[in-house]
Amino acid sequence: MGLFLAVSAFRNQPVQSLAEAAAFYAATHGVECRPVDRHESHGEFESRNDAFIFSPVDEWTVALWPGYFNIHDVELCRHLSRKLKTVASTVHVYDGDYWAHSLLDNGHLVDRFASVPDYFAEGEVDKTNMRTLWAGHAEAISAVLGTPAESIAPYLVPQSPEIESRPVRAFEDDRFELADLWVFTDFWRRLGIQYPDDVTSFTARLRFGDDYREKLPVSDDEL
Repeated sequence: MGLFLAVSAFRNQPVQSLAEAAAFYAATHGVECRPVDRHESHGEFESRNDAFIFSPVDEWTVALWPGYFNIHDVELCRHLSRKLKTVASTVHVYDGDYWAHSLLDNGHLVDRFASVPDYFAEGEVDKTNMRTLWAGHAEAISAVLGTPAESIAPYLVPQSPEIESRPVRAFEDDRFELADLWVFTDFWRRLGIQYPDDVTSFTARLRFGDDYREKLPVSDDEL
């Protein structure tokens, strides 16, 4: 089975405020979401229903969501961005096949990108529509975050035979090639967001109920 991942970053948000807002969001949809002591379950990093929130780094607070949360992260971030009046950048990976990014400001979708935008498309018309919908726009991200568009654009490139067949990096000092799903961490770094080097070094831990996959909202045009 491939990688399923959902991770989000929120600008200028204390860990506790973010944890409380996420738990409230879950509760409004009938999903239990409770704080968990760091040493519960023998302190092991093991529960597939757990979310982990890390202390802010350079004004960004990162949350690593439970397994298979990749269809729920955008709607959650839409709500949290609006409720907390902040900017949210969220990335998810589907089955190790592609990564997708969405940027939200005060609940409004600013931009979105997918490395394989037509992954679920059926027919040429649908493929064209999905490629447009998930094309990514560096200028839109730059306008909100202040990062130069030229530092963003090289990452917003869909997968292609050329990228997959030979080593290609957006910038020479990147850790990952464009064909590697983890290149999103290099992309995030350009935005000023640091993916946790040690995912066990979390500050807060939330445990979602087993029914979160059935109850939490999914975007109509989620990829």
